[in-house]
This record gives sequence, structure tokens and C-alpha cells, in this order.
Amino acid sequence: MDEQKIFNRRILGFTADMLVFAVLTFCFFRLDTAWGVLGVAATVVQAVLILISPIYYVFTADSLTIKYFFGLEENIPWNKVISIRERHNFHYKRYVWLKSYKIDYRTVDKTPSFMDGTISKNKQITKLLKEYCPKKFEENKAMKR
Repeated sequence: MDEQKIFNRRILGFTADMLVFAVLTFCFFRLDTAWGVLGVAATVVQAVLILISPIYYVFTADSLTIKYFFGLEENIPWNKVISIRERHNFHYKRYVWLKSYKIDYRTVDKTPSFMDGTISKNKQITKLLKEYCPKKFEENKAMKR
């Protein structure tokens, strides 16, 4: 088992939303300055969501590495993982439909608050989590009704 890199496709959705907000901001400024300022705020929020989102995930036999912008990375050794659970991502209540995996692990390193072991959920990541860390993986049967 060698290393496998998975791109976080959610960044594409955040980028599309930011572009829509940017166009709306331009239109709002033509109508009224107050609406334009509100549009700028929405665009900035989307930009921040892009910057704090993982770029890609690297699965290896020893660990999972989550790569962020600005060279930040979160390294999670499989032997330090306590549990892997499914959860919903509540970024400002706008993206409540996004499901994620929360990886609980032991660490002594201080990290920024957005680096909390959360990775996006899709079929490919689910397969890799079952392959690399099957004992700690908990499927939420109640969510599959």
C-alpha cells in the first residue's frame, strides 16, 4: 500500500459560490452601497471558507495527512486514532447537507481551531478509511434510512 492523494472537491463548490457572490456584489454596488457592502462581506466569508478548507488528503500505511493552504498540514498517525465518526459540516448553516468524517485522535501539538481532523465524506474516502483504519471506523447506521 503506497500513498494515495485525494483532492478535496468541496473547494470547487466554495469557489463557485464566491464567484457568484462577487458578481452579485458588483451588481449590488450599482444599485445601493449598503447592499454592496453586504455582498462584500458574503464574498469574504466564502474566501475564508476556501482558505481554511483542506486542499487534499494523503493516505499512507502509517498516517493520514490533511494538507491546507499556506503549507499547513495535519498529520494523524493511525495508531493515535481513537475513533472515526460521521457528522454534518455546519459552516455558517449554509452547507448543512455536507457530510464529513471527524477523526478523533490524541495529540500534544497545538493547531489552529479549523485543523480538527475533519475530512469530507465521499465513496473514495470511505473506502480508504475502511482499508487503512478499519478498527476505529464507525458507520452510522441510523443515518442510512
